Amino acid sequence: MAKQTGIGTTLEMYLGEPGSYDIGGFDAITPWTQVGFVEGLPAAGGAANEDTFADLETGVIDVAITTIDYGTQTLALGADLTDAGQTLLKEGFDGANARARHSYKITYPDGQIRYGTCKIKSYDEDSTATAFIRASCDLRRDNKVLTKAAP
Repeated sequence: MAKQTGIGTTLEMYLGEPGSYDIGGFDAITPWTQVGFVEGLPAAGGAANEDTFADLETGVIDVAITTIDYGTQTLALGADLTDAGQTLLKEGFDGANARARHSYKITYPDGQIRYGTCKIKSYDEDSTATAFIRASCDLRRDNKVLTKAAP
């Protein structure tokens, strides 16, 4: 992906998982529901956990790279009580679809697409703002690395 602005980036959600965890599986998902009024998408990626062992005889520390954690992405939203995508996020947190795995699709302005799966960890609305009611939603990425599709 070449340097570009984030303006024009879209987020879409789907209740469920792809038939296969590859570009073809995600491309086959239909229909995606666009999440409206997304103000920000955080960095995506993962981190490996580290375990160390200090040998008392030699004093040398041995390091093992262990499990991988794909972390949580906190979405910044402008709350819209009528937006179908935001409703999907709310329902995925504490509604009828709570704890269900969801698929997500991020489309960048140059046409590149990133796919992944997650569970909805939180959904909050803040009505104390003087201009817009803000919302935030935590997507707990739960298994494989994001798949990038060429434009």
